[in-house]
Amino acid sequence: MMGAPDRVPGEPFAAKPSKDAEMDRILKSMEGKVLKDKGSAKKDLKQQVVKQIKDTGIY
Repeated sequence: MMGAPDRVPGEPFAAKPSKDAEMDRILKSMEGKVLKDKGSAKKDLKQQVVKQIKDTGIY
């Protein structure tokens, strides 16, 4: 489970203060963007290299 690793099973649930919850949401969304962008960054680099090779006129 990915819920709350710092909470002992059976311990009563205590909601996080809103600032902490907001920070967690922001961090998770940033992590998701990084994971999504990782693949596209490689594709962008490949496209850039191919374009530069074509622009030189050799191929």
